[in-house]
Amino acid sequence: MDQQARLSRRYSRYAVGLLAALATLHTLDRTLISILIEQIKAEFHLSDSEIGLLTGVLFSIFFVSAAIPFGQVASQGHRPRLLGGALALWTSATMLCGAAMNIWHLLAARIGVAVGEAGFQPNCHSLLADYVEPLRRPAALAVVGAGSSAGVMIGMIGGGYLGELVGWRWTFAIFGGCGLPLVLLAVLTLREPRREGARGTTLEPGIPLRSGLRLLAKSRPFVFIVTSATLGAFVTWSIAMWKSAMLMRSFGIGSAETGVWLGLGVGLASIFAMLLGGWLSSRFKDYRRVMLVPTFGWLCATPLFVVAILMPWCDPLAARIGRLASSSNLAGPLQLLAASRGVERHASKLVAGGPSQCPRARGVVGPHQPCWTT
Repeated sequence: MDQQARLSRRYSRYAVGLLAALATLHTLDRTLISILIEQIKAEFHLSDSEIGLLTGVLFSIFFVSAAIPFGQVASQGHRPRLLGGALALWTSATMLCGAAMNIWHLLAARIGVAVGEAGFQPNCHSLLADYVEPLRRPAALAVVGAGSSAGVMIGMIGGGYLGELVGWRWTFAIFGGCGLPLVLLAVLTLREPRREGARGTTLEPGIPLRSGLRLLAKSRPFVFIVTSATLGAFVTWSIAMWKSAMLMRSFGIGSAETGVWLGLGVGLASIFAMLLGGWLSSRFKDYRRVMLVPTFGWLCATPLFVVAILMPWCDPLAARIGRLASSSNLAGPLQLLAASRGVERHASKLVAGGPSQCPRARGVVGPHQPCWTT
């Protein structure tokens, strides 16, 4: 029994590590376009509004529209295979972004990325709930969240350098191709675990969509978590697609240098915040106090974020310092709270797929530059 328990723990660590690697690709392929916006805009002669629709509104609409059906299927089907299929779809679509000959081709490829990535979080969170015992779930979700933050860092730094070295088309092809080997790992090595209830009881696979939504709507903590995550995502992802263009236009720097500033600032801060949030969340016995973690983070980040954007004397270093402090991915502690309470187990078709990726009109009017010109 002890050896079996050790093997089980060892496998759960492997599964969490692989899911973290998939989360890295999940965020990388979604945000890669942000560091390549200026090159794409110049080649296709696009306006900022068209870029905003491409990277924001239309992407979000298809992402959210596919997330809930993916979650419903995940509650009934073989989750590792579904995860592998979603990964194959979004990595292939990322590669096709580099083959686009016009804006419509690029839009079609981005829709493929959105639909494929919508299948990641429902399956990932549902698997984590069954791979990891409740007391270790906050730490497990923190590791996966840190993987997502690593994806931002790798995409910004690597995408910036490759964009200048080989162009935006080959950059999409290279990063998209990196995910294909992981498709086999996900399908062949991830096991379909026994589905567990909140008290360790075995669940029958599948829960009716309407029943699940009614159950979630009656949970005040869940409603507050969704609302908070939605508002937070509106702010953080609105700037995420335009921060690269803002720095390049404001300071006359290339994509490689921009990627370094953004990758190190946003990536390292988010990784640290995710791991710290998971550690702090696991320390609280009263789950209500877990909400102190994101509350404190937002109170600290908001003024620093405003200063970083608006200060007229800022240079790239000052902007990065302020942005580093404000870039902590504070949706992470909210997801940790959901995991700690066992909410995400029943909410995978809405929490894991949707609230932090709600439809949002980010970047439609392009980046606003009140004071960066000299």
